[in-house]
Amino acid sequence: MSFILKLKDILTGRPYEVEGIEEANKKEVYASMMGVPMAMPLKIKRRTAPESDFWLLPWEPYITVDGRNIIVKRNVAKAKNTGSIKERWSQDDYAITIEGYFMNAESAIYPKADIERLKGICEAAEPVDVICDLFEALGITAMAIEDFSFPFTAGEANQDFTIKASSDKDWQLLIEENKNVS
Repeated sequence: MSFILKLKDILTGRPYEVEGIEEANKKEVYASMMGVPMAMPLKIKRRTAPESDFWLLPWEPYITVDGRNIIVKRNVAKAKNTGSIKERWSQDDYAITIEGYFMNAESAIYPKADIERLKGICEAAEPVDVICDLFEALGITAMAIEDFSFPFTAGEANQDFTIKASSDKDWQLLIEENKNVS
């Protein structure tokens, strides 16, 4: 049994027809600027921007997520056993690295608009909301960008970028006092 999945060209918004996808696996799938289906597309936006401002990066980036446990270790003086006592375990933020590029596939013009848009998101003093299957599987919905770079890139119509970030969550630090307690 074959099913049709709509694959959208991110430049034109025109759907492609892809067959052979099971109903359970149906989801919105995007193609790069060259029409290649993206396996792990990434959408980003500033936290304060409206939902309609999610930006699908035009070329699929490489995404690396590193997790880390925080373990407090204590050494007992004059202990007969070797090793330490592990007192506390907690999980640190995920370390996120996003490596990608911008390329003008239609001409030899530098992709200045894409770079300016990404720069605006990276320089914002607020969390960045993210949508990606990998992030969803790890429970990551936002990140705090710590470092970003636009290194030398060969070709006049290309520009590499790297983003280093930490996962971010909404924390409720203030608790309302219940005045009805007797």
